[in-house]
Amino acid sequence: MTSDILQKEVADMSEADINLLIDFARYLKYRVRNSSSQVAKEVADGSKKRRVGFLSDAFVSIAPDFDDALECMKEYI
Repeated sequence: MTSDILQKEVADMSEADINLLIDFARYLKYRVRNSSSQVAKEVADGSKKRRVGFLSDAFVSIAPDFDDALECMKEYI
């Protein structure tokens, strides 16, 4: 059934688009074969969690007028 859908989708594609589709399919197969690392597995199953404080040692600067309205929007406020 899935191959039938794929054949219908490919029927009206150009040769260049079909080649891109083939390249993407090969990439997906490569990614599955080489996903032995824990991070790749976590990303694939959605269990990867964000780390708290991953930028805690980086300098982050926010302009003092960050929360101020833009000049072009002041007439609407």
